[in-house]
Amino acid sequence: DLMRRDYLDGLRGWASVFVLFSHLGPVFLLATAGLTFAPFFMDGQLAVYIFFVLSGYVLSIGFFETGNKYLLTSLALRRYPRLTIPILASCGLAFFLVQIGAMQNIPAGLAAKSPWLEMFYNFPTSFMSMLKYSTVDVYFEATLESYNAVLWTMQYELLGSFLVLGGLYLLDGAQLRIAGYLVALTLAFHFQSPLGAFAFGMALADLSSSMLIRRVKPYKGYS
Repeated sequence: DLMRRDYLDGLRGWASVFVLFSHLGPVFLLATAGLTFAPFFMDGQLAVYIFFVLSGYVLSIGFFETGNKYLLTSLALRRYPRLTIPILASCGLAFFLVQIGAMQNIPAGLAAKSPWLEMFYNFPTSFMSMLKYSTVDVYFEATLESYNAVLWTMQYELLGSFLVLGGLYLLDGAQLRIAGYLVALTLAFHFQSPLGAFAFGMALADLSSSMLIRRVKPYKGYS
């Protein structure tokens, strides 16, 4: 896999745990409890930004290690299906559960007095609307008529991915890339955009690959 980096699996795992805690805690299960303890471990937004940083990193690191621009073309061509296939699978499963009457979030929300749970799947569903949402709408708008509400991140994921790949292709040279990082992070901070996390991940990959140039010489034994 061109983007696989096993050493990041632990970070992905912890970020996933943070998302889980945020939904079990202040977002859903204990939303009215006024939690004040362990806020760091329930910061789902931080976890999402970590995932965006990781996307910027893994999309960049292979190019920085090889300098092969054909790799960027391959990643660009694969990005949409790589994101869309699992999106379609998750939304298709949700649609199936709604159709057979197994999606019980509304009764559960009423029983738990959770308006958050009641919000979802409270709209007319159809196979065509699910297909359109999974392949097009998910990348352009966040709406309550969503077959998988957590996919609001995908509009940033797709755009951020292509901004990274375009930046790698166009910003040829370390000085130009540094200027690009500064501009991107400044704009992201000004507009409070999550897209800055992708630029930060790209910068980390750039720094990481440059540090690997200084490698320890292999041991050849005693003379």
